Amino acid sequence: MTITNYPDKIMLIQNSFSTILLDAIQFYPQESKKHKAESHGLLFGNIQKGVFECDYVFPVGNVASRKADEITSNPKVDEAIQNAKHLLFTSKCCGTYHSHPNTLSFKGWAGPSNADVLYSKGLKLPYMIIIAISRNALFEKKLTIECLCGERKEYLYEKKAGGHDAPRETIIEGEAAYIIGKFKKYTFEMRAYKYEDNCLKDINLTSSEAKMLIELIKNDLAIKNLTPEMTYGLRKIEYDFRVLSMPENRNIDRVMQNLQYHINRMKTTNDN
Repeated sequence: MTITNYPDKIMLIQNSFSTILLDAIQFYPQESKKHKAESHGLLFGNIQKGVFECDYVFPVGNVASRKADEITSNPKVDEAIQNAKHLLFTSKCCGTYHSHPNTLSFKGWAGPSNADVLYSKGLKLPYMIIIAISRNALFEKKLTIECLCGERKEYLYEKKAGGHDAPRETIIEGEAAYIIGKFKKYTFEMRAYKYEDNCLKDINLTSSEAKMLIELIKNDLAIKNLTPEMTYGLRKIEYDFRVLSMPENRNIDRVMQNLQYHINRMKTTNDN
């Protein structure tokens, strides 16, 4: 399958959203002089009904080095891809993710750098997810997540610009979904891109896991307070949101009833 045949929508399912977020947090530089350090990992999944379902992510650490016009890949990336071919029968490696750590959040901070466009061209995988993250809160905050939409752009490599500079940007038709939130002292924004026609393009990023977490927050159900017996309910809720996100879903009422059933059951168990 060519890159152009891959859909313009990624859904992070199961624990893939939380893994990307936690990896960005644990890799966040503790010293300001190391602020360009980034988390880096691989995206695995399959296409289901016009959506690329990312069901597994594998952290591999940072790229080996970045220069103004060159990126040296971490050799662990190629090794992990090759090893996965011998172990992961149900999922295929179709992209990478990495973090953009910064002291402050700002417009475009989750957009690809000039070096990111160049890296995508050399890697020859269709997808890239970028999670921009900052740590600037004075006190730890509870998890909050929002799923938003905004304008789409395409990003072309600019030969005269540096690696960390912005690539050439052009607004294109349509909107792209993305995810923002706060957790403890961190603020994050997560966006997805597809490499085609020699450029990276904004595509839709959604997550059944993120929507499950939003639902738990709305119902005042904290993950850390849930009992092991509630695990089955969590899996069902995440799956229900996965089904609801699928195009041409004809069982919306039934899925919504099932979702509410598991939420109510968890709330009752939690109250007791």
